[in-house]
Amino acid sequence: MDDTKLRLELRKFKVCVPPCLTDAARCRFKGKLRKMRDVGVEFSAELIEAIHTVDIRGPPTGENNLRNKVCNDSRTPGKDPKRFFNYLLLDPRKTNNLTRRVQQNPNLSSVDILKCFMKSIFYVGKGTGTRAHAHIKEAMDFSSKKPGYKMKLKTIQEIFATPRSNVQPNEEQNYGLLVCEFSKNISNAQALNQEAAMIEGMASFISVF
Repeated sequence: MDDTKLRLELRKFKVCVPPCLTDAARCRFKGKLRKMRDVGVEFSAELIEAIHTVDIRGPPTGENNLRNKVCNDSRTPGKDPKRFFNYLLLDPRKTNNLTRRVQQNPNLSSVDILKCFMKSIFYVGKGTGTRAHAHIKEAMDFSSKKPGYKMKLKTIQEIFATPRSNVQPNEEQNYGLLVCEFSKNISNAQALNQEAAMIEGMASFISVF
């Protein structure tokens, strides 16, 4: 892969590559691209920037560096309101009524349930208020012809356009977006730390399965 292609691919993940690269820097950026492709989900620009400005390889030093970086960058002096939360966007076409299937099939293993859940995640984020649901409006207002079209928005649009099977006439005929909110009423720094932990956990999970 030449430097132009590498720069274009990393730009999709909001990673800026300098115009001139040494051999060592080129290898480092290629490694970052491989890791991002392996995870297969999108993350907030704020978190990606934090991750790529500190060395997060290897506990405990990397973990402490990231925590310090996030805390220093995201806190307002003397004030860190606990109004944030973390959330996941899931593709219901991949969960395929997972809760109902678990109820109907008690023999479904925990590993299979976890694999189904993890593979349905296509976005990890943090926010306040109705941030998790704002992606729906973004997707409805966004056109694939606009510059910077995100796969996240394309996925949401495709979900809403996909008909469900075996539905009753009085039920929704197409799929809707699954939003999973958790860890509510935490600080911005805590939300960013948890988002980073989820990235690491999902990368490890994918490498195993």
